[in-house]
This record gives sequence, C-alpha cells and structure tokens, in this order.
Amino acid sequence: MASTNCSKYENNRLSFYSLLNIQTLLTRSKQQIINSLKDEYIKWREDSKITQRKLENDITYFGASAPRRCDAKLALEYGADGIVVSNHHGRQVDSGLSAIECLKDIVGFVNGRCEVFVDSGIRTGTDVLKCLALGAKGVLVGRPILYGLAYGGHNGVEALLNLLK
Repeated sequence: MASTNCSKYENNRLSFYSLLNIQTLLTRSKQQIINSLKDEYIKWREDSKITQRKLENDITYFGASAPRRCDAKLALEYGADGIVVSNHHGRQVDSGLSAIECLKDIVGFVNGRCEVFVDSGIRTGTDVLKCLALGAKGVLVGRPILYGLAYGGHNGVEALLNLLK
C-alpha cells in the first residue's frame, strides 16, 4: 500500500507500514497482523475525559476489532458504566475474532462491575438468544434494522423486530 499525505488519513489511527513486506505476512499469525493495524498510542485517559465532557452522562465504551480483557480493564479503570463488545466493521477483517467469540471472556472478566452489551453480526433471534445466554445484558442491532426499513419502512422494521424476539 502506498503512503499518502491526504489529511483524511492522518487521524484514522491505523498503520499499514508494518504489513508492507511479504515476509511479515508469512511469519505472523492472523491475529498479530490484525493487532498491528491498531495504533498503540490511542490514549484512554484523554479520550475518556473528552467523551465525558461532551456527554455529561454515563459513558459506555465500544471495543473495536474484538475487544480483549485489557480493553475491558481500561474501560473499567476510566469509569465505564458499560461495554459494548463489538468488532465494528469486522467484515473487512475476515480473520479477526467475532464479537460473540469474545463475549463470554469479557463478561467473565467484568464480573458484574459494569453492564456488557454486544453488537456485530446479529441477524436472527437465535443470535440474540446466544448472546444473552453468554451473559450480555442486551444486544444491539444495526444492519438488519436498515434492511427492514428499506424493505417496508416502519412496518418492515416492526416485522424484523418481531422476528428477533
């Protein structure tokens, strides 16, 4: 991938430079490659203060690319009232862990200290049931709602929600 000076890429906190070499791709595990895309300089303390000031309310942290215990630990340290276990846009990183694969571990680690929700990949009522059985307080649904809306407007969304019950 060629480097760019385009300003829209300056703050996206992703780095592809570690993947430019075929040897890197051949010698690292899939998870190591995915983890290397994350910027190690993301600052929870700074980001949480900014978020708290803007929201002036409870804070819920989203974990992108399948959160781990260390993400949950930091969220708790900075006063998160809840965690959303997510692999937002995980469909672009097909070798990453799914949100449901991380859910049980995060719920166990949090051990009631905050609420845990899950999103990403929820398509059926069975998906909802599995997430609740693994300890999620609730399940967030995005894309299916949009599909229902596109299909039948308000009635389409209502029908979809009834299917998920």
